[in-house]
Amino acid sequence: MSATAYRGDRCPVSPSNLRGGAAQKVAAKLIADGLLKELLAKGRQNAPQEPRKGLFWYIEQAMKWTYRFPKPIVLEDGRKITSLIQVRDLIVLIPLPHLRNAHWEYATDLIYDAARNGDDIAVSLAYEQLLRALKVEGLL
Repeated sequence: MSATAYRGDRCPVSPSNLRGGAAQKVAAKLIADGLLKELLAKGRQNAPQEPRKGLFWYIEQAMKWTYRFPKPIVLEDGRKITSLIQVRDLIVLIPLPHLRNAHWEYATDLIYDAARNGDDIAVSLAYEQLLRALKVEGLL
């Protein structure tokens, strides 16, 4: 998603370590969450079309990943998480089966909500749930 934010056409590029069915599952989740829209690949129209085969995705709206947390989160390995963009980059490294756990699903929902809305309450809620998820995973 970070590479997508810098692309003029807003079309996401799948990470090299995410292939085939896994990439489709991630895309389907992002579409279901309203973070991506499907468009006809032919001509790259700007208006969303009915979902069909041969589509590509684009980010529905600009997301504000630069929001900072009230206090840095220091992971067990010494890394510091200070903003939504760092959380987003961390989440893509977490194995998909772990992300299906309730604590991560709730955390990712709140993180995306904070990036979309950007208000202090949304960022604080995302921060608190992220702390819980990281503790459950043993990363804190």
